Amino acid sequence: MLTHTAEFNTAVKATVRKFHAKLEITWTDPFIDPYLTYVANDENRINWPQQTYDLVETSTHKWAHLDGVLKPNGTYYPAPSVISEIGGAQMGWYGQISSGVNGTFAEPYPELELSFSERPIFALLVVGDSAYNEYPVDFIINIFDELDNILYTETVVGNTLLRWSKSLIDESIFTARKMTLTISKWSKADRVVKILEFYTSYIEIYEDEDIISMNLLEEKEVKDGSLPIGNISSNELDISLQNLKIFSQNRFVTDPFFPANPLSHLHLLVKKNRKIRAWIGVELPDKSIEYQILGTFWSDDWTVEEPEFSASTSCRDRMEGLRNALYSTSELYENITLYDFAEIVLNSARDSIPMPELTWAISTKLINYVLPYAWFTKKSYMECLKDIAEVCLGYAYMSREDVLILGTDLGIPE
Repeated sequence: MLTHTAEFNTAVKATVRKFHAKLEITWTDPFIDPYLTYVANDENRINWPQQTYDLVETSTHKWAHLDGVLKPNGTYYPAPSVISEIGGAQMGWYGQISSGVNGTFAEPYPELELSFSERPIFALLVVGDSAYNEYPVDFIINIFDELDNILYTETVVGNTLLRWSKSLIDESIFTARKMTLTISKWSKADRVVKILEFYTSYIEIYEDEDIISMNLLEEKEVKDGSLPIGNISSNELDISLQNLKIFSQNRFVTDPFFPANPLSHLHLLVKKNRKIRAWIGVELPDKSIEYQILGTFWSDDWTVEEPEFSASTSCRDRMEGLRNALYSTSELYENITLYDFAEIVLNSARDSIPMPELTWAISTKLINYVLPYAWFTKKSYMECLKDIAEVCLGYAYMSREDVLILGTDLGIPE
């Protein structure tokens, strides 16, 4: 539930009010890059290197593997060997070759390579395993262009951080297509590499004078003048940004959103499916600004013309992603509650689309609906949710906190 201070409430009701707007746009996102792939020269029998670019930096468990430290004390968990077992589990890249007595590896060193669409890189990130508290000590990061020319090399010796990062803003790297992480020394002896995250997203914040307009269409339910048959909605945000000049990456950029402007670091990134978070704020008596989140959305195609002063797009919330992805599991369930059936569908969406950030709140009243038989033919996840809402005459929508709400009457579910 959204909360705000008493000062915010007073400022909103004041005769003279000063509002502010803010947008956060994720211009590079691993979940919308069809060319993002990995290659590793050292892999454990069970490991998930593709999780090194899912923007999740924390291990969910201390995964059991035969490295000589495994103890049957209840703190270790079996590693998920197939995609259906992963759920919300986070493992990352596990190697097979153990480090030496002082933590050093023999050549060829463990190496992870990520390839992606051409993009700018303004920061480097390497995250070790938080469950074991292990990390790389000596390593090299190379960034390449599409012709495999090295654009940048970072050599690190003596790292002591579980989460190592470095800004590359001053390096002006705009055409990266690949990067490698080569590890020569680990933080502990006789251990394999365990890397949770290597990919960095690129996010920019736009405020006030950067924003020309911002319109939100928000619905909790849809009525068609007849009996309710399961209400479901997708909220919409229309935005328009000024395209004259912005200050970004320590420099002024003219015509920043025009796709044919090679002088802009954004010219290859103004595309469909960019993640956008929006806020509306009010100025308090002490001149500070208190913001309220309006939601999380994904952009449609952008309208940007070079002679014009704006860049605009329409955005939809996460329901649009659920509408465009198919649930194709035709398993038959017997004597299952509507609550459990909804969880099966949403777990499938989270793991199969994939949509790892998907969270939900289902009303416990759906436990009272027991289905003798339940299954879905191939249809979109949004249609599945609509069918579930029809059974209990309920509703489904994304909250402003990006939580999928599935309930049976007005208000937030229990």
